[in-house]
Amino acid sequence: MKPAWHSWWRTAAIALDGASVALALAGAGLLRLGPLQNLDYASSELGAGILVGHIALGIPLWIGSLAAFSLYSPVRNLNAVEQARRLVAAGLAAPIALVSISFAFRQEPSRLWIALSTLLVIPMVALERRALSWFVSRQRTRGKWQTPVVVVGRREAKALLEDLVMNPVRGMQPVATCGFVWDGLPEGNLNELDHVVRSSGGTTVVIVATDMERDEVNHVVAVADQLPAQVLILPGLDYTLAHNLAIVPVGDEPGLSLEPASLRNYQRLMKRTMDIVLSATALLVTFPVLLAIGLLVRLNSPGPAIFRQPRLGQGGKIFTVWKFRTMVDGSDEDAELHVERDDGWGFTVKAPDDPRVTSVGKWLRRMSLDELPQFVNVFRGDMSLVGPRPVTLREGSFSESVLSGRFLMPPGITGLWQVSGRHTLAAEDRARLDLTYVRNWSLLLDIYIILRTIPAILAKHGAY
Repeated sequence: MKPAWHSWWRTAAIALDGASVALALAGAGLLRLGPLQNLDYASSELGAGILVGHIALGIPLWIGSLAAFSLYSPVRNLNAVEQARRLVAAGLAAPIALVSISFAFRQEPSRLWIALSTLLVIPMVALERRALSWFVSRQRTRGKWQTPVVVVGRREAKALLEDLVMNPVRGMQPVATCGFVWDGLPEGNLNELDHVVRSSGGTTVVIVATDMERDEVNHVVAVADQLPAQVLILPGLDYTLAHNLAIVPVGDEPGLSLEPASLRNYQRLMKRTMDIVLSATALLVTFPVLLAIGLLVRLNSPGPAIFRQPRLGQGGKIFTVWKFRTMVDGSDEDAELHVERDDGWGFTVKAPDDPRVTSVGKWLRRMSLDELPQFVNVFRGDMSLVGPRPVTLREGSFSESVLSGRFLMPPGITGLWQVSGRHTLAAEDRARLDLTYVRNWSLLLDIYIILRTIPAILAKHGAY
């Protein structure tokens, strides 16, 4: 049984996608027939009538491609990273289908129009889907559009239930429990799952299998399969995103295949190429800004404009990070007076009212402009545009073994930790985001984080 809001979401998504695709295709067509008409030599004889025909064919093809990549499933599409990955794939598959059909009917399409429409469709649909996700989040914070769930498990299930209760934006409202007790909710033992689900009105059963016996899990799954409810099983895989998993047969049982937490040679080449091109471009474009900021720092307080500090990079190698100085010169000597340390996870916690920060430094930190010199670190290869948070030597000295995964990739100027809350995040959350990034790297994930960084900086949330 699916919640009623699923149908509304799917209808709204199809309608908005159709409008976005139509506008993008028409806009590309106007450019093709207007100011860019002389640039497409292979189809210079293409008339407006044929182009309109291609637009009429392109709209259902793009919608069909989005559907083929499961972009009309509300359950799967509330994860922004996964949605972005499939959106790009669908956006590239649709024009290929359009070209194939056009050639089959001997109607050669304008290559320039195809390229322009693809470049327009993907960002337009992404922005429209972002707006739709925002609307869904607003509804959920008001207590609407919640999926009633029955949580099954033991001790680990309590942590999940607490997270769902504290974060209504997840869209799952616990209505009962099985296998453990939670104040205020109906509960029962594992043998009473059928009764609990039917009496509570739950439409989804979430099984937290981490600390359950194998026989218990099999029994619960067998019972849940007979119920008019969706069944979700959480195997307890931390730091792993959905797109990095694949189901493979292991004997007579399904197994989960995980990509290794390291980059292959071609992936390293792709990432490094993007780092060199974008960092060099950024340094050239922002050079006047860099000079102006450096002058402001020098005029605001005595001392050098650039602050240099040793950090731990890929493989635990020590490098010198460059930043604009935001504190009075030499203030790092009394850092212990103004900085807390989270011994459990190895992160330094900045004090929001640190008296050592200069007036210009506060402004630079709020806008993240103090990190602009790190483009030099990226160009040199010490850092990457996107990566785990670069840790200090003190932080790295008491990192647990699980956190050593952060050193499998070069640290980044930005990362999942920056677009997810920055310094307002708990130390455990920052560590989790770093490891999630390392274990699930893709070029698309890097692009997604870069695009999310700009609004995160402008919002100034968690910056101090």
